[in-house]
Amino acid sequence: MKNGDYFGNDLANMKNNCSHIVKEHRDEYIALLEKLEKRMELLQGGLELSKLPPENFARTAKILFDEWPARFEKYSPSSLCKMVEHFDPKDELPHRIEWPNAITIVDTAFVTTEEWEALRRFGIGGSEAAAILGLSPWKTELEIKYDKMAKDDLVPEPNEKARSQAIFTRGHVLEDKVIEAFCDLFLAKRIPETRMFRSKEFPAAMANIDAIVQMPNEDIYIFEAKTTGEMKKKDWDDGKTPEYYVTQTRQYPAVLNDDRIKGTYIGVLFTDDIMLRDTYVGSYYDRGRFVSHLIERDKGEEDFILGVEQDWWDTYIRDEKMPPEPEEPKVAAKVVRKYEIGSVDTSKLIKADGDELKSFWNEYSKLNAEKKSAEAEVKKISDSMEEIKAKVQKLAGNASKIYVENSDETYVVASFTETSSTTIPVSDVKKAAPEIFDELESKGLVKHGDPTFRFSFSEKKKKKDWEAKP
Repeated sequence: MKNGDYFGNDLANMKNNCSHIVKEHRDEYIALLEKLEKRMELLQGGLELSKLPPENFARTAKILFDEWPARFEKYSPSSLCKMVEHFDPKDELPHRIEWPNAITIVDTAFVTTEEWEALRRFGIGGSEAAAILGLSPWKTELEIKYDKMAKDDLVPEPNEKARSQAIFTRGHVLEDKVIEAFCDLFLAKRIPETRMFRSKEFPAAMANIDAIVQMPNEDIYIFEAKTTGEMKKKDWDDGKTPEYYVTQTRQYPAVLNDDRIKGTYIGVLFTDDIMLRDTYVGSYYDRGRFVSHLIERDKGEEDFILGVEQDWWDTYIRDEKMPPEPEEPKVAAKVVRKYEIGSVDTSKLIKADGDELKSFWNEYSKLNAEKKSAEAEVKKISDSMEEIKAKVQKLAGNASKIYVENSDETYVVASFTETSSTTIPVSDVKKAAPEIFDELESKGLVKHGDPTFRFSFSEKKKKKDWEAKP
């Protein structure tokens, strides 16, 4: 295939649909899409002039793009064709599969990380499906809404950009290792795929696929690569796949909408990562502990997921309505502060209008009194339990365990284990031994948490010459 849009054909459409991007960033996004559109036109023009198979042309053009990105933009289709044909080794490469039932947005082999992140704001990706369906442990619908708008984070976490880049680099580096482990284990063949797709029937749904694999019997599957820490291994035991990943594995075949795809394999490597501050250095992993599961196709489930996503996009992005706030109050408060309020201004004091704040105070103080009463009752119960614990310990003496038969089927056992721990306040280390603190921080051993906001709500007596101050 050399005719048509080998490198994608949806950028012009996206450029005309930027109204959901916040006004202060909209022009940036239009300019970025225009730049990408020119790049894809350059590639398409060079391909149409070339005598090389499209797979060879794309492979060698990718090398030129990675090595000389600034120079790449200055090529004409003719000069790009000459450079590619000069450097290409003329070997035979496997052909990619064409997916006529999906829209090809762009070939992501020729976009930067920043451009890729921008493109994802024009639809709902597979990794976001769980949040839209209320299944994600990491993201809420409200956060997805703000992200699609390209709304600025008003309370950036310390070194957030560096950490995000580290996570992206880690995933990119290890993705091929996960795919290789699967192909080696199942004697599967990897078919080239680097494009980003959009569903024709549900255009809000997008797919950025890790790999297409062909099994020895020639059946074709999508492959989704994951890496996680050893502590998460139990989530994958006994053939289980975390529910928030199942939605992702269903979205990709649904977007391509092709009966040649039999299902999605999801594979995971369990890793120990090496970080230098917020820079990803590498990972230890054991291929012998590789796990993969097959999620077979279910057309009803696929259509349901994409239908929900399309409704969500039409309601909250196109029609600009707000999704429900997260059910957990702490999460809701964090999201609102992050995107709507921003950091606390310690010099600012405002006076509330009307009786709303008084009403909040009356409700809060009443609940606080109920909480203290409940805590007193809990303490009373805890003290009684401690008394029983002391009596049992006296009964056991210096034995680590004591038991008694409770019935023909059960027995009661009490055990005692001695533990101790040492804590060093971080601020004290920084003050007493700044060079040691800097060394620990450089090795990534000092973890900086999210910004926290302390809340106090109280009623105070006005003193003589009282004046409200921040």
